[in-house]
Amino acid sequence: MTTPTQSITDDLLAEIEAGNIQGSKWALTPIVNRVRELEEVPRWIPVSDRLPLEYCLASVYSDITVIVTDGERVCEGDFQTGYGGAETGHWRAWGAYGEIKPGEVTHWMPLPEPPR
Repeated sequence: MTTPTQSITDDLLAEIEAGNIQGSKWALTPIVNRVRELEEVPRWIPVSDRLPLEYCLASVYSDITVIVTDGERVCEGDFQTGYGGAETGHWRAWGAYGEIKPGEVTHWMPLPEPPR
């Protein structure tokens, strides 16, 4: 997923490489590269800001495993979403994993990519 900052970083680096920005490329390129590194570091996302999955459409079910915390403990958690028909409608829920109960999750982050 490309973040707005990554897009700006890519645009800036393209401008530097094209010679459209005053200053020396050798001085600016390490700064842009460091910003790219920092953008790749996973960050905790408050559940009040965003959940791992949006509501699913129609009768689709989806789930994703993420890292969760309650502010004290950290473990893997499963987040599910689906559509239960006209009576139930759309639903989203945390699965119970480890020591953290679904209602205690305060933040989450995607699982990291495996080492290259």
